[in-house]
Amino acid sequence: MERQPIKLYPILLTLSALAALCAIITWIATPRAPSPPRVVATRIPTRRPTSVFDVPPEVYYVVEGTASSVSITLSNAQGGTEQDDVPVPYKQQVRLDWGDFAFISAQNRGERGSVTCQILVNGDVWRESTSSGAYKIATCSGAVGID
Repeated sequence: MERQPIKLYPILLTLSALAALCAIITWIATPRAPSPPRVVATRIPTRRPTSVFDVPPEVYYVVEGTASSVSITLSNAQGGTEQDDVPVPYKQQVRLDWGDFAFISAQNRGERGSVTCQILVNGDVWRESTSSGAYKIATCSGAVGID
C-alpha cells in the first residue's frame, strides 16, 4: 500500500482560523482598566460685581417755585396716577424700580408765580422742568435711570 501525501493547505487554514478565534476570545475575556471619566468643562457661576442697579432707586417727586399752591398729577408705585392740590414746596417719595415710568405734572393755581418740578433719583436731579405765569404747567417724566 502506498502512502498518500498529506495535504497541508487545509490543515494550515484550519489552524489559522482556530488561532484567530482564540485571539478574539482572549481579547474579549481580558479585563481592561476602565476608561478615564469624560471631563466636561463647566462654568462656575459667579456673582456679578455690585452695581447701582442691584439696589432699588430712591425716587422723589419735588415741586418748588414762587407759586403758593399747585395741582399735581403723578404716577404712583402701582403704575396708576394720582391728583391733588398741594402747597409749594412739595416733596414725596415714590417706590419705583429701575426702568419704571416716573411722571409728575404741576400746574400753578394762581395768577402769578413760577413752578419747577423735579424727579430726584438717589439724591440727584434726574428730570426738571420750570414754567412761569398764571395756570402754567411744568412736567417731568421718563423711565427711571434709563433715559
